[in-house]
Amino acid sequence: MRQRILLGLILACATTVPIARAQVKPPEAEAREAAEKREESRMKAVQERVQERLRRERAVAIARNESDQAYEQLLKVQSELRTQTGRADVSPEGLQKAASRLDEEMESLMLDEVGSKARVDALAKTIAEQTNRAKDIAKQDDAAAQLMAVVDVREKQLARVQQLYKSGAAPLAEVQQAEASLAEAKATAAERRRALVAASAGDGVAVWNHELLNLSIAEKERQARMAYIAERLKRLSESMPKLEQLQNLREAVKAARIAVLRAQERLEEYHESAAPGTERQEGNGVGAAPRPPSPAKESQ
Repeated sequence: MRQRILLGLILACATTVPIARAQVKPPEAEAREAAEKREESRMKAVQERVQERLRRERAVAIARNESDQAYEQLLKVQSELRTQTGRADVSPEGLQKAASRLDEEMESLMLDEVGSKARVDALAKTIAEQTNRAKDIAKQDDAAAQLMAVVDVREKQLARVQQLYKSGAAPLAEVQQAEASLAEAKATAAERRRALVAASAGDGVAVWNHELLNLSIAEKERQARMAYIAERLKRLSESMPKLEQLQNLREAVKAARIAVLRAQERLEEYHESAAPGTERQEGNGVGAAPRPPSPAKESQ
């Protein structure tokens, strides 16, 4: 019995030893497998870094494109505003200051207009009163009355000569002479009346008439300025919707430029953190793209 047990143990040991020996790998194979795993891990890391670099470069390109589009739209709206308002400075601040200044000028002109009209009415009323008073005085002047009587006589003479001329009893020269005499008498009488009115009214009427003339000229100038300012204010008022759009675009351009700078900073961080060996592998295996300019250079 013991001999059978020993024999079984001997046979079991004889069969398991060759199997164990067959499972043990040579050292060269183990070293080769370890090197392959390290190379696989390294290549995987290289591919991940290449993908990360490409992702950050695409982010920079997208941010730049969005910034360019926003800036082009800003320039377009600015050009439309310059055409609509007739101003070179179309910033929201500049247009608001222009509108405020035009409002103040319009209010000042309207106040001047009210004061000028009141003065014109007062002067016209005073001149009319002085003129009527002088006419009343002139009617009582004996010399003026005599001159008007001469005018009446000359008118009657002219009417009689015209009747004779129509019947053929008087030549045309007599008619013309009578007409000239009547015109001279009327001129003399009118001159006398003017002299009496001027003497009665004094120099004030002449001064007031001159002032009325100046006020009339100033009113035409003021109305032209008011019409111009009203047109400018209308154009500024119509540009208000675009002004709000312009403000939004300015903020969009600012945000887009900040996005570009941040994307470039992330790309710079990638290049600074990349190991030299990894960079060489990327360049040899994939073909590394040229490094973009720094944000400082681009902003210049």
